[in-house]
Amino acid sequence: MGIKNSYKKLKDWCNANQGLLTLLGLIVAILPLIPFNKIDFKSAGPVVDKIISVLVYEVKIPLYLFIVILTISGFYFLRIKRRYTKKSLTLRELTGTWRNDWGTDGDHEIFTLNENGNYVINGEHVFNLTDFNFDPKSNKITFYKTAVRPGDERKVFNSVEVKNNELLDGFEQNYKIKYTKISS
Repeated sequence: MGIKNSYKKLKDWCNANQGLLTLLGLIVAILPLIPFNKIDFKSAGPVVDKIISVLVYEVKIPLYLFIVILTISGFYFLRIKRRYTKKSLTLRELTGTWRNDWGTDGDHEIFTLNENGNYVINGEHVFNLTDFNFDPKSNKITFYKTAVRPGDERKVFNSVEVKNNELLDGFEQNYKIKYTKISS
């Protein structure tokens, strides 16, 4: 249990500090490329001049530094993007009029979804969306469409990926399905 727990802590730390680890790895990879023995540090005055003399010794050194800066910037912007991605999605945010496309024959229906999860086709309440769940890591929504008409025992499972606020794409039971928002 102790090794497993230690491994999990190390893995979490590495995931949380991915940019720092990448920077350290790139610095370690670049250090052997710098010919410290050929650089004249005696003629360079302050520390800043010594650093500049290392950076401009050969053209490939600034190029590698540019790649390092570009890589770090990429990780930084990905971290910002993850911070602002949806962490939750509720049924209330999906209310409006939608088009449901399924199968390969162009079958579709227009329906309205309200904040209570009522699935209404042509003014008739046909389904309730139940067991609604949004997983922010996979960006997927799962729910059941449960029939409400007397004698209709259907309860079909849906798993759809949120492509954007107006497009959900995935499967209903084993059939491909796509929900496209028409209006709010």
